[in-house]
Amino acid sequence: MLSDQRSIATAAKNSPGGLVIAQVKRLAANGSIPSRQVAVPGPLVDCVVVVDDKDHDTLHPMSYLEKHNSAFTGEIRTPQQAVKAIPMSLRKIIARRAFLQLRPNKIVNLGIGIPDGVASVAAEEGMLGTCSFA
Repeated sequence: MLSDQRSIATAAKNSPGGLVIAQVKRLAANGSIPSRQVAVPGPLVDCVVVVDDKDHDTLHPMSYLEKHNSAFTGEIRTPQQAVKAIPMSLRKIIARRAFLQLRPNKIVNLGIGIPDGVASVAAEEGMLGTCSFA
């Protein structure tokens, strides 16, 4: 999943004594990955650690909550009907107000926490396909 890896690596590298360690599932041959799929360029990386297959599930999950989610990588697209509605709460009210500011055919970069509720509200309103959520 491509996220803030490059920004974090750049900040670490530019810090006094900063060291960037990349934890990877496997090594790839030079030039075998399309450049647009590389999250952190080699010059920013000081050390690479390959996770053993036996430790992969515990040490190399996609996030704190999931081992792997194909929708996060763009391999599959989650159907709009599969996005669960969030219960009425202060969080949903804030997400709905933010949703009302969206305009069709725009790209929206949402974070985690309350911002991820904006996509849930967009799905409820049948508008998930009118904006690109990053």
